[in-house]
Amino acid sequence: MSHDNHPPSGNPGFVEDPREPWMNMPSPAASPTPATPGYSVQPTVPASLTVPGLVSTKKNWMGVVSLVFGVLGGGVIGLVLGIMGLNAAKRGEATNRGVALAGVIINSVILGLLALVFVVVGAMAVVGPQRTDTLSVGYCFDEPDVYMEDGIEVVGEYTLTPCDQPHYGEVYYVGTMTDAIYPGTDAVDTRVDQICYTQAEYWLDLDNPNAQYYSYYYPTARGFADGARQYECFVFADHDIAGSVRLNP
Repeated sequence: MSHDNHPPSGNPGFVEDPREPWMNMPSPAASPTPATPGYSVQPTVPASLTVPGLVSTKKNWMGVVSLVFGVLGGGVIGLVLGIMGLNAAKRGEATNRGVALAGVIINSVILGLLALVFVVVGAMAVVGPQRTDTLSVGYCFDEPDVYMEDGIEVVGEYTLTPCDQPHYGEVYYVGTMTDAIYPGTDAVDTRVDQICYTQAEYWLDLDNPNAQYYSYYYPTARGFADGARQYECFVFADHDIAGSVRLNP
């Protein structure tokens, strides 16, 4: 069964030329111009086309340098060059894809390890109130460094000093927080302040000119979460103290 809109048999997809034979004869003006003797017409190949299977090695240096960076200790530059080397190999501009891939892997591993080290060291650097249990009654110490953490002043690591030598402060009372949950920085500060003020008259020689001020250290919320519960009251002055200020040193 055939349809009228289907072409008839013959060349598939074409219909017979309905023109008369004489209409199909080429006109003299349409005759092709003969090529000039001794010359041939070469087809023009677009510059954007490349010959299949033909690659360049001009960017092999990227993968090599990336691998060298990795061997020497790694870095962001080595990782970036390795990625660029992979892309160059994909575009046919490099032949050492394996070298570039090795550079990417090595530099990524080293950068990951360095990031982990920085995190661990950063966590260890927060040694303020979490380590207040290193201070006991009668301990004398140099003034620790103070830095800001989450908007709160946090003390650094303490350096203990014999009390008969010049020192910053002397611990005269130590207490322990018994709260189930951290009551908040302001609440802890107020409570410890009152305790240290009251305990000063029992444990300090207030007639001693070196007993000018009292202060205290207590756990931050972070230190409390890590298990720190101890707080310390200490006495200090406008100058370094030499000798104990407690009543019964």
